[in-house]
Amino acid sequence: MKKLLGLILLITLVLAITGCVTTVPVEVGGTWKVTTSVPGSPGFDITITRLEGNSINIEATGGVTVTGGYTTMTENRIFFLANIDGVDYGFYGMMSPASMNGFARFGVKGDLCGYWVATRQ
Repeated sequence: MKKLLGLILLITLVLAITGCVTTVPVEVGGTWKVTTSVPGSPGFDITITRLEGNSINIEATGGVTVTGGYTTMTENRIFFLANIDGVDYGFYGMMSPASMNGFARFGVKGDLCGYWVATRQ
């Protein structure tokens, strides 16, 4: 019985310690070079500035227009909506200090249509 109680206590302690681990938010601000497999886009540069909370402002080059963006800082995820050659694509991805990568959809909730990678400039 003592072994069982000791095992339960050990498991509870391990779960309590691992539950306290937090993710350090990535500072996403700056200029990034985006490479994508989205049709009609050989790639473009974006400049990101953080607004209040999880909102971000993104300026793009190469005829690409970005109409929205946000991050989830605790999970280091990013989303932005980009118009490329008249078609809206939702870019979803993960952030790290030097790069971002993820997948693209037609619109916000459309079918998957490609992937993308961004490197900090």
